[in-house]
Amino acid sequence: MSSLKALLSIGTFTEGAIAIILNSVIVAINGKRVKTGLKWNLPELSQLVMGIVNITMRCSTASQILFSIYWPSSCSSIKELCSTLAFLHQFHMCFSFWLTACLCAYYCTAITNSNHRLFQWIKRTLSSHLPSLLLLSGLGSLLLTFPLAFQFQIIPQQIYSGNSTFIEYALSYNLLWVAITSIFDCFLPFFFIFLSMITTVFSLIRHIRKMKHNQSGYARPKLQAHTSAIRTMLLFLTLSTVFYVSETLLYIEHSFADPTIYIKLLTVTIFPTLEATIIIQANPQLRKIISKWFCRVKSQENGS
Repeated sequence: MSSLKALLSIGTFTEGAIAIILNSVIVAINGKRVKTGLKWNLPELSQLVMGIVNITMRCSTASQILFSIYWPSSCSSIKELCSTLAFLHQFHMCFSFWLTACLCAYYCTAITNSNHRLFQWIKRTLSSHLPSLLLLSGLGSLLLTFPLAFQFQIIPQQIYSGNSTFIEYALSYNLLWVAITSIFDCFLPFFFIFLSMITTVFSLIRHIRKMKHNQSGYARPKLQAHTSAIRTMLLFLTLSTVFYVSETLLYIEHSFADPTIYIKLLTVTIFPTLEATIIIQANPQLRKIISKWFCRVKSQENGS
């Protein structure tokens, strides 16, 4: 068990370093480009906030993993620390899902053309008030997840080992409250991500049909924009689904001595790294700048 703990600790720090580096690059680049004059660059503003959230999420997750590995399972003073870590983790998860939903909705409205009144209203709202929506997502996530920290129980269990008996503590959440919060911090943002993707898919189909009939205003660059947006939304949706399932399995009643908790935690920790990868592949300018950085570093190493 000690070798497993050491291996998990090394993996946590290694993957954590990669996650922080990738998201720091996103924050640094988008931080310089996010505002042009008096106008916000809305996609890059969303990516900037997502990068910051991913960095803080990765730090809190690392704390949770180290706590689960090294904190004595027989210690009765774990409730306060559990409350703090549970709140931070749920807050980051909820905020990240809503940030992804806002970004996907913006991609959809920026690429798709529709004369429907509701669509036009959403497009104007996102174009004019996206910074306010991002702030509202953060405040809403905070208010939604804070009570969850007080809804779990630390259940003492008697463990018999040979001739000795000791107390072990298991973590159990109020499933009713978890179900209620899941509607707002998971299913609603998932619905908006899925709806944005489906709307963009139908727009792509219409675009292809228009191209076949050689109608003006429909060209291949527009087709590439549709395809890139759909791919990005699909990756976001898949990643969020896997992350949420892992989170659900993690917070179902378990014992801190259960070895499977480490596997669940490691599955959760890779989320910031994968989301940063999706953000980078979705932003051609970001990819170009990062490529230049790597080429410059490689040339300097070869020169030395």
